Amino acid sequence: NHDDIKDITWLAPEGHEFTEGDWKLPYGRCIGCLLGGDTGNYQTAGGESDADERFILLMNSHHGPVPFKIPATNPGATWTPLVDTARPDIHPGDHKYHPGGTYPLLARSLALLIRHSRHNREDYEDQPPLPLSFDRGAG
Repeated sequence: NHDDIKDITWLAPEGHEFTEGDWKLPYGRCIGCLLGGDTGNYQTAGGESDADERFILLMNSHHGPVPFKIPATNPGATWTPLVDTARPDIHPGDHKYHPGGTYPLLARSLALLIRHSRHNREDYEDQPPLPLSFDRGAG
């Protein structure tokens, strides 16, 4: 049942799915989105199972940092940041966050994390750093 993960689940900073009350908070400035890429039954052209990864997109429009709790799904997994607009030189292997742990989402930033489960960790181990920063002056 894929941990009852939906294709898209909106998350509150406390790590739970948004409730109707959360959507109505006038002071809410931070939201997350869990993208359950492995929820479908996808196959390659050769007929092999080909599930996508799960991602969490965190967005903070608040002027201060917000500790964002990683949802407590799939206890054997770890989450690693691929992109963090407040940390342009981040390397995907530098930090790992566990379900129930907290991601330090800085002020006015966006972060994208990918889930590494037991079966797909080897795909990401020893990968070279991603070029996540660029020179705006380069033409």
